[in-house]
Amino acid sequence: MSPSTILTTVQSDPFQTSFLGQLLLAEHFDIAAKATDHLLENHRELAVRYRPQPALKWRLHLEGAVKELAAAAFVDSPAVFHRHLSWMLDAFSVRGVPAVDLLVALKSLEHIVLRTVPEPEHEWVQHAFRSFAPVSTLADPSYLNGDDPCAKLAARMLVAALDGERMAAARIVMDAVRAGLPARDVHEKVITPALREVGRLWHRDQMSIAEEHACTTTMQTILSQLLDVAPAAERNGKTVLTAAVEGNNHEIGLRMVADAYEISGYRSINLGANVPAEDMAGAIRDFRADVIALSATMSIHLRSMGDAIASVKAAFGVRAPKIIVGGGAMELAPEIWETFGADAYAKSAWQAVSIADGFFGFKSR
Repeated sequence: MSPSTILTTVQSDPFQTSFLGQLLLAEHFDIAAKATDHLLENHRELAVRYRPQPALKWRLHLEGAVKELAAAAFVDSPAVFHRHLSWMLDAFSVRGVPAVDLLVALKSLEHIVLRTVPEPEHEWVQHAFRSFAPVSTLADPSYLNGDDPCAKLAARMLVAALDGERMAAARIVMDAVRAGLPARDVHEKVITPALREVGRLWHRDQMSIAEEHACTTTMQTILSQLLDVAPAAERNGKTVLTAAVEGNNHEIGLRMVADAYEISGYRSINLGANVPAEDMAGAIRDFRADVIALSATMSIHLRSMGDAIASVKAAFGVRAPKIIVGGGAMELAPEIWETFGADAYAKSAWQAVSIADGFFGFKSR
C-alpha cells in the first residue's frame, strides 16, 4: 500500500489530534534527545558505526521525524509521516546507510513518544508508526526525459548552471523567451521540472548541496530576468499578496506565483519567506489586498498555514480577502485547505492566477 493512500483507521477527535501535534512540536527536542540516548544505549554498534558524533547525527534525524509526526497529527493523517519516513529510507540507502538502522531508530522513537504523550493518544501514535509500509521513489524517472523542447531547454540550463555558468544558463532561457516562449511555459515546463529534477538528483546522492544551491541561484537569476522581458497585461485594479507561512524559507515557488500575478495584470506584493501569522492582517491592510496567496512547502509548515488563515479570518471576518493556498505541503493533505478555511487550493502558479480571475469575473488564462 502506498503511504500516500494510508489514512487514519482509528477513531480520531480533531481536538485530540491537534493537541497531540502541539505537544509533539513543543517537546520535539527533548523527545529526540531521549530517543537518541535510548537508541545508542540499546544498540551500541550504532554508536560505533556513526562516529564521529553519533548522538548528534541521530538526534538531528529524529528531531525531523518528530516534527513530521506532529505535522501528521495536526492534519490527522499518518500518510504525511509515512511519506517522510520513505523519503528518509531512500536518502539513507543511496548513501550506504542500512535501512535497518533507521527502522531500529524508529522503534526507539516510538518508545519515547509513548512515554511522553498521554495515554489517550497512544492508539493514534502506535497506528502512525506500525502502519508504515515503505515505498521507494528511487526508481522514479527523470523530470526532464523525452523529446519535449522545454525539457531539453531545462536540461541545457542545468548543465550550464552545474558548470558554474549562471549567466550563460540565463541566456539560454531568455533567448527562448525572446523567440516566443511564454512566461507560463518557462515557469511550468522549464523552471518547475528543473527544480524537481534537482531535488531528485540530490535525493539519489547524485548532486551535492553546493550544486543544488548553484542551480537554485541560477533559476532565481532567470526569474528576475524573465519578469523584465515578459509582456505584462494591463493592470486590472486588484492587489494580491503572496507569502510563505512562518517557518517556510523556500521562496522560489512563491516567487513564480508573485510573478505570474504581476505578468497577468495584478498589483503583486511578495512578502517573501517566513512571514509570521500575526503580521498577515497588517500587510493586508497596508496594501489593501483583495487576495492573499499562501505557500507551505513542507508538511511541518501545515500548522503555520492554519494559523495564518485563522489570523486573517479573525482580523477581517466576512470582509477577509480571498485566500488561496499552495505549495508542496498541500499535496500531502489536499483537502486540508477547506478545513483551514481557505477559499481555494492551487497546484501551480498559473492555476492560482486562474482562480483569482474567477473570483473577479476576469477572462481566464
